[in-house]
Amino acid sequence: MAPKPKIKKRDVASVRLMAHAYGFEHFWSIYPNRKQRSIAERSFVFNLTPDERETLELKTRDYLARREFAERNGVWVPYLPNPSTYLNQRRWEDSFPTDRMMGKVEVANSEAAALAASFMDRFGEGVFDERS
Repeated sequence: MAPKPKIKKRDVASVRLMAHAYGFEHFWSIYPNRKQRSIAERSFVFNLTPDERETLELKTRDYLARREFAERNGVWVPYLPNPSTYLNQRRWEDSFPTDRMMGKVEVANSEAAALAASFMDRFGEGVFDERS
């Protein structure tokens, strides 16, 4: 791997070239709050590791899907931050109240399945058959 060229954070043209080379356009195309692009490019280039840049698109899609799910289910979610804030504060790692709700639903479903299985073991398969 070639050494990373040294550039100044204020050199907008160089930052833009590096952001393009690192795949910033993929992130920018899916993030709905498109404000302050040059600041977001700088955050993308200087604040993320290469591994984070590779997985950012997938993580951002997941973040937006969880956010949309929460909004659709009437759960309050915080405002969508500017892209640079999202990148600098690693907001894709935020949890939503629905994450906890989904965990409770999974536990309730597994408890219900266990209860149904024990009932069927105890009383047999034909308990709910219609009788003529």
